[in-house]
Amino acid sequence: MPTITGKVQVGQLLTAHAGSWGPDTVALRFQWTRNGAAIAGATKTSYRLVKADVGKPIAVTVTGIQSNGPAISVSSAAVTILKRLTSTPRPSIKGGNRVRSVVTARVGRWRPNGVSLTFQWSRNGVPIAGATGTSYQLVPGDVLQRITVTVTGSLAGYITVAKTSSAIRPRN
Repeated sequence: MPTITGKVQVGQLLTAHAGSWGPDTVALRFQWTRNGAAIAGATKTSYRLVKADVGKPIAVTVTGIQSNGPAISVSSAAVTILKRLTSTPRPSIKGGNRVRSVVTARVGRWRPNGVSLTFQWSRNGVPIAGATGTSYQLVPGDVLQRITVTVTGSLAGYITVAKTSSAIRPRN
């Protein structure tokens, strides 16, 4: 079965790998498809993705032709270009800057609607165990350390994006 490798993003090159054919010498022909339909002129082992491909399954069909037998066509599994979220604001941290203060992640407006957000608070770039809510209570171990929050947005059919806030340095 043919396979496809490459980065699945507009402007990137996908490459078809035909797999094993035989037992005799086999002439191979390639046809790239978008949503099951042949892409005009896309008959080489590689294909550069374009905007029209976004959100549609892209596959390659390899046809093997032997001089003494029928042509056989086999298609790869499809890949789909994920869309980019239209708004991914950098979070900020709101609240006190002293031990036992509760700080909250301000996330802004992620778009399109329906983006699911997750949170991870970190100390000096290392995730704090269990600190995965919208708020975090500063503890004595946070004093003079760099506290940040990373907000990750995900939505089916879109590239997942993670954004990290500027750091705060809590005091006693």
